[in-house]
Amino acid sequence: MKVCEKLFPLGHFKGQKSDGFYMHQELKRNIDILLKNIVNDWDFTILISGGGDVRVGKSVLGMQIASYIAYEMQEVYGKKTIFNLDDNFVFDGQELIKKGHDLGAKAPYSPILFDEAGADLDSKKVLRASTQIVFDYFRECGQYNLFNILIIPDFFDLPKGIAISRSICLLDVYYQVDREGYFKRGFFRFFSKPRKKDLYVNGKKFLNYYAARPEIIGDFREFYPIDEKKYREIK
Repeated sequence: MKVCEKLFPLGHFKGQKSDGFYMHQELKRNIDILLKNIVNDWDFTILISGGGDVRVGKSVLGMQIASYIAYEMQEVYGKKTIFNLDDNFVFDGQELIKKGHDLGAKAPYSPILFDEAGADLDSKKVLRASTQIVFDYFRECGQYNLFNILIIPDFFDLPKGIAISRSICLLDVYYQVDREGYFKRGFFRFFSKPRKKDLYVNGKKFLNYYAARPEIIGDFREFYPIDEKKYREIK
């Protein structure tokens, strides 16, 4: 179904056939549950992984979700949220701490994307100073009422405190091969909090993403809700 129609009117991006951009209906329904609850002094952490692969579209899906969150919090709940490259995107642990504090102070209920967060959250590096900073941030960030979106290569590299306890859901992004042998991006599996716990416990040893059944198997389209060229330069 289409979302953010007012924010992205027809003609905003190449190939657009109507206002807004496509979002899987069941994914939208689950995000809407979080939107409804965060105003009651909650914060939520969404994990987006790529099954250990790179360039499968994790960041695109993450920024689409973030854009929808910021838009809906304004349109439906009247919150003055922010969503732009400067305020909402983070690429290292030190930056996460600063931007998390700044964003929480001036625009609660906004999304913050820690893009390729695996660099600081990899369980093999858990004792590094940068990783400890990230853990400290997550212990404190509940007071900011933010939507934390962690974009990581591999779910199983996360420490269990974040993989199981601290996060609300997991979207694992993957590609498929079509009949002509071309790789096609734009697919995801959605795991709720209980299901991702099952996945982590039962799948971590052999990195098996089929160790638990997802609630949703869905798709998304290639659409950048921010300046794609500037994003690629910054990243």
